Amino acid sequence: MVTYGYNWVWDMIVVCGLGWVHKGLSSLPDKNDVFPSQFDNFGRLDAASKMTCYAVGLALKNAGFGCPVKHKQAVGIIAGNGTGCLSADINYFKDYLDNGRTLGRGSLFIYTLPSSPLSEAAIYFGLAGPLFYMAGADKTFAQLTSLAADMIRNNEASVMLAGMTGNESAFFLVLSRASNNAGSILCDIAQAESILNKGTDFSNIIKEFSALQNKNIGKD
Repeated sequence: MVTYGYNWVWDMIVVCGLGWVHKGLSSLPDKNDVFPSQFDNFGRLDAASKMTCYAVGLALKNAGFGCPVKHKQAVGIIAGNGTGCLSADINYFKDYLDNGRTLGRGSLFIYTLPSSPLSEAAIYFGLAGPLFYMAGADKTFAQLTSLAADMIRNNEASVMLAGMTGNESAFFLVLSRASNNAGSILCDIAQAESILNKGTDFSNIIKEFSALQNKNIGKD
């Protein structure tokens, strides 16, 4: 295990991977780099689900997990945002109006649940642990990450993904116990929460975590 000079407590919760999409659907990387096997019906996903799946895939890849996750570990996922599934609700209602107020397409309706993007990611990547969406404009990324860490401490999951998906961005961290991590370690949970508590600007959060990652490259 790589320690990068920290005095790690063997059972400490650490961040071991991250992935993000920062400029909406126009910034998505090549699908084959993120989804090594066929992703059925990817084209029908709404924008939030596409960005979520990409960010989750990049985070798992960065943490060294396979796709689907090897051995069906109890890998869970938790995320939130300030607007829920408002965009999907609007799209569905517009479609309902366009169809004479008699029928809305089911392919749009399924994304009127705020947990649908997480479910799509969990199905494709084989995440067999708990899945939660945390509602409320006052919920922060730091709160989500803290709750994910608590779930690992309580043995509800061996690994957790914690993230947020906005209108144009999605960002996820992979958390595990230090003793359960065979790859690199980005930082401990306290340092991660310190970064996340500085604000909600994804660009600044990404810069800080990227700086940690770049600092650790080559120290294996």
